[in-house]
Amino acid sequence: MIIIEYLLSLSNEKPIISNYINIIFPIVGDKIPFDHGYLLYSAISRQFPIIHDIDDLSILPIIGKPEFPQNLYLTPESQLCLRLSTDKVPLIYRLAGKTLNLNTDKIRLGLPESHELEGCDRLYARLVIIRGFDEPNGFIKAVERQLESLNISAKVNLTTKSGKPIRRTMKIKGRTLIGFGVEISELSEDNSILLQEQGIGGKHKMGCGVFVPM
Repeated sequence: MIIIEYLLSLSNEKPIISNYINIIFPIVGDKIPFDHGYLLYSAISRQFPIIHDIDDLSILPIIGKPEFPQNLYLTPESQLCLRLSTDKVPLIYRLAGKTLNLNTDKIRLGLPESHELEGCDRLYARLVIIRGFDEPNGFIKAVERQLESLNISAKVNLTTKSGKPIRRTMKIKGRTLIGFGVEISELSEDNSILLQEQGIGGKHKMGCGVFVPM
């Protein structure tokens, strides 16, 4: 009811600029694996197999205090954020109060809040994976082609350290996928919203290619 009332209030107060919304669950727990994208998606899927059928769902990475290379310790700012179209919200609202098992770690979800997507001229994704592109130059061109397919004109940069692009990885059933952190700037408000809705690359349900304001 909380989310439904919120959506109704939006329609009465101001135009809805996107059919997508962020549903944010507070988290209770100690730590989770640092590389948790696949594990988190699997844990949610065990609770609600219908998640497999929601094509427009993105699950954002959980933030916390990293203890490399294995653990991510949860903080008061840690939360689970699911981004999806508003008509699918009732399908995931039942996650409230559930316990998710990520290997030997557990987290419990509280009551969610809903947040509209906000336009921002700079967006960031910690890890973007595009199959077949694991070298910086080819990867940037692949990102630019995906932006062009969305009719988005913007500037693409990779996350760097000491001037060199940082490769990041994610493990899925023993396979290691390679990608990069991506910053996209010089976005119009409409294009910013569109990019947050559509993302770049694959594995959006595992936290990849999902953009947030800088």
